[in-house]
Amino acid sequence: MFGDDFGQVGHRSTGGNSVLKRKTFIQLLLLLWASKGIPESSKKQAKVLVIGAGISGLGAARELQKNGFEVVVLEARSRIGGRIHTFQDWGYPMDLGASWIHGTQQNPITRLAKEADLHLMETDYESLQFFSKGKEFGFLSKVLSAKEFQSLEDEMENFASKLNKDVSLRELFEKFRENLNAERKPLIEWLFLTHESNLAESLDKVSAISFFQEAELFSGEDAIFEKGYEGITNFLSQGLDIRLNEIVTIIQSTNKDVLVTTSKGKFTADYCLITIPLGVLKKGSIKFSPELSTNKKEAITRLNMGVLNKLYAEYDEPFWDKSTVSLGIGPEKQDFRFFLNYLPFFGKSTLVGFLPGDFGRDAERLSDAGLKEMLTKRLRHEIGKPIPIPKRVYLTRWNSDPFSFGSYSYFPVGSTGKDMLALGEKEGRLYFAGEHTSPKYYGYVHGGFLSGLRATNEILQKR
Repeated sequence: MFGDDFGQVGHRSTGGNSVLKRKTFIQLLLLLWASKGIPESSKKQAKVLVIGAGISGLGAARELQKNGFEVVVLEARSRIGGRIHTFQDWGYPMDLGASWIHGTQQNPITRLAKEADLHLMETDYESLQFFSKGKEFGFLSKVLSAKEFQSLEDEMENFASKLNKDVSLRELFEKFRENLNAERKPLIEWLFLTHESNLAESLDKVSAISFFQEAELFSGEDAIFEKGYEGITNFLSQGLDIRLNEIVTIIQSTNKDVLVTTSKGKFTADYCLITIPLGVLKKGSIKFSPELSTNKKEAITRLNMGVLNKLYAEYDEPFWDKSTVSLGIGPEKQDFRFFLNYLPFFGKSTLVGFLPGDFGRDAERLSDAGLKEMLTKRLRHEIGKPIPIPKRVYLTRWNSDPFSFGSYSYFPVGSTGKDMLALGEKEGRLYFAGEHTSPKYYGYVHGGFLSGLRATNEILQKR
């Protein structure tokens, strides 16, 4: 999901029950955008302030400007992109936030990549080298095949549909596991770890019912960017008036206009589109006057922000199979599970580890030396040989980032898609977008982008 897209390995469940009207509306948005864009208006020019220069804000600002609006984007960071951030200091692209296009067919991000002439590299998840307790298990093709995964997902979804009340995904896994034979039980363990990385949170906190009812996917392979995800946000930002280092503190709205106060000044507009992450909304970093509706505030409380940090570890030489796409290690500990091998993509002896939930949060307190020690000890235990210490490491720290406070949203036990829809509802002259307002595509870059198109259409209807 950002997301991750941040580093999700494999796919999230397709979900059996969908909200038909909302799905149809999203398809209509895509159709309009892919053909001639959102319809232009001949009415007089109005001004829109867009808060946040992430995928939602940039996508919306681009369409609004095309439709004759005067648009100013206010961004708290010293860069654009939000949770899309390509780090280049090591001499090759390192996507610290979103990494993948998940499902390239009919995905709006794929279309943007083509428009921007960005080269994509597909990810073969079946190219896996797996170690546990000093033994290499190779590909485990029978156990880890996509067909087996999907079959198990479908059975679990059917099992979840019979629940009388919401439970955590962990509890669902444990109950479902009781009915499996000995050959299939290892698969459920692997599936458990996969979903924990995908959802950026411990599964004892995640809603089982909402997980299976809400999520949808685009078809096709997953792909990463040859030169980094920043190519998308750089493309979207062209020609926009973007003000960096503008930390929004107060948003005041009346029946006539909106006044936004930042760390550097004040801005007035006819409308305001707010695309700040859920983590920032939960922290209350921005004061709203009048206050947000009770419905929206309750939804902010019920939903939560997961954490999926990445640890980049660069070595002089690879100790793993040079051609494998990913490296997996034993599932008995709730820490490292998967590593992306940078060699097939960028020709670098670098592994990218994914640190979900509390493991990712706790790791943010470690120094580089501490991270090297933790990683090396874990790998030596599972691989069973004296592998070298990495020459340098880089850890993302999304949980402590004051402009995100996490990686992307998830459904805690007791929350539903209605909460995310509530977060996206307009209030007077205030409009809202972001992956956390997209119950079908939460956590994904395309979810954030589509939410921006949805909000743009709402503004056009009211002008």
